[in-house]
Amino acid sequence: MLYKEIVANGTYTLKSQGGYLEGVVVNIPGSGTIQIADNTTAAAPFIAGATAFALPAAGGFLNYNTHFSTGLTIVIGSMVSGSITVTYY
Repeated sequence: MLYKEIVANGTYTLKSQGGYLEGVVVNIPGSGTIQIADNTTAAAPFIAGATAFALPAAGGFLNYNTHFSTGLTIVIGSMVSGSITVTYY
């Protein structure tokens, strides 16, 4: 399993080929939005958040358990003092 902690706004391409998204753990509460794309850019198709949605509270786990075919890109917007960890293969 691979993982990536994200603590700042931005677009993060975690993988440039097919794989498996396990989920997203919210480590530190903070405001912010997230989008998850099955792409190598921040474009459709979206696994989650075709319209960006708010991050849940600390300790929250967004369980996806799904395959992606093109790549895995995470877009974080307006995050203030937050931390998430994305787990994937």
